Amino acid sequence: MLRKRFADTILKAQKTLLDHVDKVDPVNLRQEKEKLERQQLEEKERIENQIRAAKVASSLKAREELRLRREREREAARIALQKMEKTAEIEDNMKVLKELEMVLFKAGQGARFGNIMEQIGLFLKNDYMDYEDEEDGQFLQDWEEGQICN
Repeated sequence: MLRKRFADTILKAQKTLLDHVDKVDPVNLRQEKEKLERQQLEEKERIENQIRAAKVASSLKAREELRLRREREREAARIALQKMEKTAEIEDNMKVLKELEMVLFKAGQGARFGNIMEQIGLFLKNDYMDYEDEEDGQFLQDWEEGQICN
């Protein structure tokens, strides 16, 4: 592992040694230099290939993480939507009202008048106010004592 880590440094040191050593045989010296240069090039290419492979692997990992995060977000949104749909389904509410009506009033017991909710004492509250005169903005309702009217 250390050899791989410091391969570039080792090769440079060997090259400088060969440059400083006075050898008798120049042919042998040239062959050693060529061999050393080939080793350096091979090592450099191997390191560059490892760097490229690491970059590709990291980009693939990032893409996969992004895909998984999107899937989780979509699933969470789908679940939230299903919960909203469950609470807002009118058909289910109508089923509940029909079941309530069947429980409270047997099927053959005569005519039914009005809304089942009104029959059991539940009424909708009117949240709007009527205006007597739109220019004045006066309300039809009587104001309670101490209430401010603009």
